[in-house]
Amino acid sequence: MPGDLAVIVSHARWLAQGDVLSASAQLVALQLPNTLDVGKLGAAELTLPMFVLEFPTFADGRAYSQATLLRQHGYQGVLRATGAAVVADQLLMLKRCGIDEFDVRADQLVSGLIDVLQRPAAACYQPGLQGR
Repeated sequence: MPGDLAVIVSHARWLAQGDVLSASAQLVALQLPNTLDVGKLGAAELTLPMFVLEFPTFADGRAYSQATLLRQHGYQGVLRATGAAVVADQLLMLKRCGIDEFDVRADQLVSGLIDVLQRPAAACYQPGLQGR
């Protein structure tokens, strides 16, 4: 996976050192604050192999929108969810929004995570991103 091979940098560092990071041989993944308008990402950013999206609290779902918008705009790289709200009962919704990888909280049981991901898709009242 790209996250295992890439160095993850903050969006602020990318803005300050993007040219240097792009020119290096190291793969770069970008951690995006959930306040960032992903529609304003540049072409160079959209070619990066992975974005890490922040889910700081249950009450803040902006990273769900970021994931959906990135996929709708054709981003094919890996989307990883991280933060306090990345728990077993949110995995299916995260996946429906186009997220591929989950940096789940330490208090989550692996068996519970596997059980959630192996459940058959339930009937949903909102469309999801198909084929992911």
